[in-house]
Amino acid sequence: MSAVTPRDVLDAHATALNFALDEAVDAISESAPLLAASALARLSTQRAPEVIRDRLFAVAVLGSTRGSRGAPAEALPVSVLSALWWASTPVPEHVVDVTSSGHSTTQVWALPDGFATVALLSMRYLDGARIPQRTRWQWSQDVVRSTLAATEGRLVKNRRHSWEVSRGDAIANCLGRSGGAYARDALMAARVHAGEAAEEWRKFGMQYGLLHQLRGNRTEISIEHDADLANAVPTLLLAHAFALAKPARQAELVHLRLAAMHDLNARSILRELLHAETVVDSYRADIDGMHRQACRRLGSLCGNTEFRDVLRAELDTSARLAVPKVREVIGL
Repeated sequence: MSAVTPRDVLDAHATALNFALDEAVDAISESAPLLAASALARLSTQRAPEVIRDRLFAVAVLGSTRGSRGAPAEALPVSVLSALWWASTPVPEHVVDVTSSGHSTTQVWALPDGFATVALLSMRYLDGARIPQRTRWQWSQDVVRSTLAATEGRLVKNRRHSWEVSRGDAIANCLGRSGGAYARDALMAARVHAGEAAEEWRKFGMQYGLLHQLRGNRTEISIEHDADLANAVPTLLLAHAFALAKPARQAELVHLRLAAMHDLNARSILRELLHAETVVDSYRADIDGMHRQACRRLGSLCGNTEFRDVLRAELDTSARLAVPKVREVIGL
């Protein structure tokens, strides 16, 4: 018999989550059919096996707090709410469309209902969920806070005071939506059982979400479809490039950031600069530090359980995939 993997542990709860999502949409449809239809159109993006595992993060958190004392089914509503929240969150602001001339154009394609849909859909689900009244109130507040944080993060990002990128800019960009969402899910799950440790679980969720977002930012894509460079996203890799650069190189980076939004040649040059050996080494050290801190907090919060192993495995994978591959590094 083969050993049970962390993926197997989460997949054992995937069917229950998919069924609960169907029930949630049906219930919302009774009183808000148009709102439910809007969510249903994008809920398919939350059905992929790897995404379902992400949404089961709350189940893993509660399972870690309980040790061997039964299945963490009480956290399933948090996973349902999380899937609905992500399904109704406004999509990225731009799609990159590269023309035959070597230039790219961008167009806005946000969900019309915006973050208002996020709050309405999540709150409507909580209103009908079979949970204690106090838990319902606490979770409602958690949803409001995370949605406000994501909205504020979007507004700050759109203002772009400076074309130079600091580490604080990059971290804030990741925490506003992804970090805040995982922090919320961890807190909501921990409220069920962890008591005074719930706040520490929220901090762990923030660290987990940050690494998860950095991992997503490093998804291998072509220069033509590098949405981060095309949309001038303040990435952590850019922050390290600016921190290491002398004034003349910083000015060049600013120029390339502007040009890369529309010009493939500028985008290619900027990618090479970001993958210089010194930049990647500095970035890798930063990622390793975040990974150690998150693992240390996880170890202090729970004992050795299969769900703790799930969370630790995801931290390890995120830290590994967040760093450019050796063949991508210029100078090796």
